[in-house]
Amino acid sequence: MEDSNGPITQEFETLIKDLSAENGLEHLLLASSADVQPSRYRPYNDLSMFLRGLNLNYPEITTLVSLGQSREIRHIWSLEISNKPNQSEPEEPKIRFVAGIHGNAPVGTELLLALAEFLCMNYKKNTAITKMIEKTRIVIVPSLNPDGREIAQEGDCTSKVGQANANSKDLDTDFASNSSGAREPETKAIMENLIQKQDFSLSVALDGGSLLVTYPYDKPVQTVENKETLKHLASVYANNHPTMHLGQPNCPNKSDENIPGGVLLGAQWHSHLGSMKDFSVTYGQCPEITVYTGCCYFPSAGQLHTLWTENKKSLLSMLVEVHKGVYGFVRDKHGRPVSKAQIVFNEGLKVCTKEGGYFHVLLAPGYHKIHAIAEGYQQQHVQVLVRHDMASFLHIQFDIDNKIFGLPRQLVVTVAGATMSAVILTACIIWCVCSIKSNRHKDGFHRLRQHHDDYEDEIRMMSTGSKKSLLSHEFQDETDTEEETVYSSKH
Repeated sequence: MEDSNGPITQEFETLIKDLSAENGLEHLLLASSADVQPSRYRPYNDLSMFLRGLNLNYPEITTLVSLGQSREIRHIWSLEISNKPNQSEPEEPKIRFVAGIHGNAPVGTELLLALAEFLCMNYKKNTAITKMIEKTRIVIVPSLNPDGREIAQEGDCTSKVGQANANSKDLDTDFASNSSGAREPETKAIMENLIQKQDFSLSVALDGGSLLVTYPYDKPVQTVENKETLKHLASVYANNHPTMHLGQPNCPNKSDENIPGGVLLGAQWHSHLGSMKDFSVTYGQCPEITVYTGCCYFPSAGQLHTLWTENKKSLLSMLVEVHKGVYGFVRDKHGRPVSKAQIVFNEGLKVCTKEGGYFHVLLAPGYHKIHAIAEGYQQQHVQVLVRHDMASFLHIQFDIDNKIFGLPRQLVVTVAGATMSAVILTACIIWCVCSIKSNRHKDGFHRLRQHHDDYEDEIRMMSTGSKKSLLSHEFQDETDTEEETVYSSKH
């Protein structure tokens, strides 16, 4: 394994460093870009028309697909923004933004629509944004629960009307791995078409009801695998928000004050089973954080511009963050890619190599142990330093595994050779002994007119033989001298 310059160009690497610096996002992305002005909520029909309009106006960088349909036959739209939206680019990191899992919290939906419009408007106009789109695959699912959204009421900050889908199911409890009943169609749509593809490096879900970011797990667990990385990703979002990082949501009638850094373990905020982010981490091999954009579930449309201004930098910081961590290729010593090799980080987090032997995983800044495993190859171990402002590239080269039954091949071959030699030598000794006995057997006497092997009582002319016995029978002498018949008269 060796560190080297990967497929990311030096120019783009410099851009990521600059964007990660203090005020980098403001200088390169925000100051010189055209902005959007969200001013109203879009119900399902308007949302559909808006997304189709983006796709029609920017066909070279967008593709719009339906992941499936809701209980009431509304499309669950997915918009991909990329310079090659209809092509597979496994070497580009892929990020997922999802909103509207609870229909009564549509702020996230409008923020993602604003993000999509902002990126498209500035393509080929803002250099930094253009490069980000060219090097990133951005997938936006603005409304996962369109049925719930249709019955929610603007200005209602606390009502749960529209939180569940048309089947009265809270979708954020429908991702349980051991679910005995049929899943909701909205859940199946995003699970089967996005999460289980296992090709995302980061997922950001937007919700409402407080002002903080939570990281997995929502279910109660003893330990959180890869906790430092998950917490780091949540902190990046909170720190780029003007007030979220202060940890003082000040939501009425809620005991969510004094949240360090505005970041909290999901189970400490609202413990429940079957959440989307738990499923994403466990089965999608993708870290997911949940952003709560404000105390009010459905604030008035007049607040949307302020909410966009507050969250714009944080949303863009996720596009920068997805280009960090560790990435690279796994190949054999002949340069051939090794697909489906398992890369284990810090003896816990596991990812598999994709097409071309490519892998990418986000990790918190610091040193990390990497253990690479592939069937038929020797295991590889390395320690890598992850920086806060750039990705670390690794080229992992596998050698053929020469071990047999877990032992070195040379040792097994030596022992096997010695064993075979011993077997052959033993066989030779046994053959020689048998040959000697056979020769001694042929030099004796046996009865005439009968083959000597047919009798068990043949008489040998040995030193211990009986002369009397010899004289009482008729024998044939089989020596080399002239044959003579020997008779004995019986008295």
